[in-house]
Amino acid sequence: MKKNCLVNGLLLFCLVQMLPLLATAGEKLEISAYIQKHVALLQTGQDYFIGKERVISVLLLQNMYQRNNFQPLWKSKKSVQQLLDAVQQSELEGLTPTDYHSKILLRLQQQQSVGMRYPTLHADFDLLLSDAFIRLAYDKSFGKVDPGRLNPEWNYPEKPIGTDLVGNIEKSIAQGKVAEALQSLSPRFSSYTRLKKALAQYREIRKQGNWPVIGSGQVLKPGMEDGRVPLLRRRLLNTGTQTATGTQHLYDTELEEAVIRFQERHYLNGDGIIGKQTLAVLNQSVDAKINQIRVNLERARWVLGDIPATVLLIDIAGYTLTYQKDSKVIWTTRVVVGKPFHSTPVFAAQMKYIDINPTWTIPRSIIINETLPKIQRDPSYLQQKNLRVLDSKGQTVNSAAIDWQSYKGKSFPYYIRQEPGPHNALGRIKFIFPNPHAIYLHDTPSRNLFAKGERAFSHGCIRVAQPLTLGALILQNDGQPWDKAKIEEVISSGKNTRVNLKTPLTVMLLYWTVNVKEENGTILFKQDFYGRDKDLLQALDGPFRFRDTVVKQVKQQG
Repeated sequence: MKKNCLVNGLLLFCLVQMLPLLATAGEKLEISAYIQKHVALLQTGQDYFIGKERVISVLLLQNMYQRNNFQPLWKSKKSVQQLLDAVQQSELEGLTPTDYHSKILLRLQQQQSVGMRYPTLHADFDLLLSDAFIRLAYDKSFGKVDPGRLNPEWNYPEKPIGTDLVGNIEKSIAQGKVAEALQSLSPRFSSYTRLKKALAQYREIRKQGNWPVIGSGQVLKPGMEDGRVPLLRRRLLNTGTQTATGTQHLYDTELEEAVIRFQERHYLNGDGIIGKQTLAVLNQSVDAKINQIRVNLERARWVLGDIPATVLLIDIAGYTLTYQKDSKVIWTTRVVVGKPFHSTPVFAAQMKYIDINPTWTIPRSIIINETLPKIQRDPSYLQQKNLRVLDSKGQTVNSAAIDWQSYKGKSFPYYIRQEPGPHNALGRIKFIFPNPHAIYLHDTPSRNLFAKGERAFSHGCIRVAQPLTLGALILQNDGQPWDKAKIEEVISSGKNTRVNLKTPLTVMLLYWTVNVKEENGTILFKQDFYGRDKDLLQALDGPFRFRDTVVKQVKQQG
């Protein structure tokens, strides 16, 4: 009886293995019919699901399968495995594998591997593979989130999808080059690679367990003894900021140096004092750090690849200006950006000219909320600040004849302009890149603010720590006979002078809350003082929708 069971078992095993072969003749027609049924339902324009999985790439799937007479596209096991591997590896770039049907695809693959080659399942598998490939390719190329939906000021140019998109997808699948095609779509910049490594590093920290939470209490200063000090040592040891361990309660010099390094890595004032803000940052969870890296990987997908070789980059959250020429960083300086209430927007523009000894026409909101109340308290304020009152035609008005106390709020009918001079709010030089936000770069008489770790103090425009050096660099690289000495000579004349650029210079204002130093791999976490990370993370983990501009390009290709 055992022998018969063994024989029957072997026969059953052979039959199972032969099922794909036995079904091949009629199976293709059935699979094709089911694919055609799926495509017909996709054409209704309604949300379409295979099982619980929403099919996203409606237009491209229709085009692909119609061109292929509704035959399966994923005939190569090599291509299938490359895609499934790429879906799992998407997590390394801060993306989410389940966005690309990871669970159901693995289940369908397993079912086929044990002989469950039902035409319906085969059709489902093929369409979901195609949808996952398109979605992953899109997210790597453009980013999952449409920045224009988060930020109305977004004006960065849309990337082109290329010609014969459907043909290129089909070719990658047929030739077993799915992995190669997907790898080529991720940003090829060292900064992106460094962010990926940072993400892996913090996920490894999470595997080892979260770091300890340091309790609240009095402000902790060097030289003090406190029961929280051992926890502080452990916390800093987790991320490599502190190298020594210990149980002593003394906040010693070595620990102070480690705290200062931590503060500097987080763009806090590096004073070694653990007050409310430093304590809050120390107690941010590992998950919070991971998500902060993920949202910056998404920002990188938005813009990396579209950065010109010569460009002025403003890192708003990092309070830094970088001048890049021929794709190489040649100079950086500190900047002051807008307060949270007057946040500096993210956008790109072309610098057209530089204004030396500029005047400053005070914005209406500042006149109403700040300047007018100061004049009402002290009429000599006009003279102290070298301010001139102008009418709607730009003609000077006798300020002594104005009844300042009679004006309140928006009823003030005049303009106020500050003349060039050492106390001008714009300093001695400004850099103009016309934009609808009236944002520009400029000098400032308030030099003390550049020494602070956090530098969000302006009304939105960007103050530059070394503006004369910046002016000389821009003009010299524009092929003009200007240097810092010549700029200083014009400043000394007191004459307002405009210098037009021969070639407009691209200025890109960006908001990065994580950077990784190229020279040593140090991860820099910045404060999200505009609260933009939260909205982006929510969108990154939320439902997907193609950008309207990309859909338009797909429709144009038919």
